[in-house]
Amino acid sequence: MEQKSRSDKKKINGSPVNISKVYGFCVGRIGIDPVYFLDEMSQDEMIAIIETMDEYDDIINRRTWEQTRTICYYNYVTFKGSKEIDKPSKLFKFEWEKHSKTNK
Repeated sequence: MEQKSRSDKKKINGSPVNISKVYGFCVGRIGIDPVYFLDEMSQDEMIAIIETMDEYDDIINRRTWEQTRTICYYNYVTFKGSKEIDKPSKLFKFEWEKHSKTNK
């Protein structure tokens, strides 16, 4: 019989949840007491933390891409000048920038 890990058994909104990652985020980053996490935390609290974790990951991901675009922009300006492209956002658009303009 195949043994399943805890992350294979737990699903939220149809997606598998890696309990080890959630534990590391809660205890390591947020500072939640491990005993509270393991013995007392409710499922609602866990869902709220997982959703926050996803938002946090998204913010970090966007920040990284923004930094990459800024580096590309300054490399471009160094060799081509800033007459054609005067700011990093004109170099290329990200998916979240396209969505935010259509929602306004």
